[in-house]
Amino acid sequence: MPPGKNVLKRCYFEIASRERRCFRNKKHTILAGDNCLVFKESMRKSNYCLECAKIILQNGASALSQMIENIR
Repeated sequence: MPPGKNVLKRCYFEIASRERRCFRNKKHTILAGDNCLVFKESMRKSNYCLECAKIILQNGASALSQMIENIR
């Protein structure tokens, strides 16, 4: 049986090599050496601070749970 699809294929954590701004809230700064959530779409990367990443991932987990419930 072939392995299943990875729904988080373009979503990962990385350590910032330089200062960045959070894509969700421009007032949030991601400092060099900080962990951040990255979404890669085509040639573009969107960076999120850990505060916003938690909200994004919680919303995503909720959406996935609802989708799983619809299967049952």
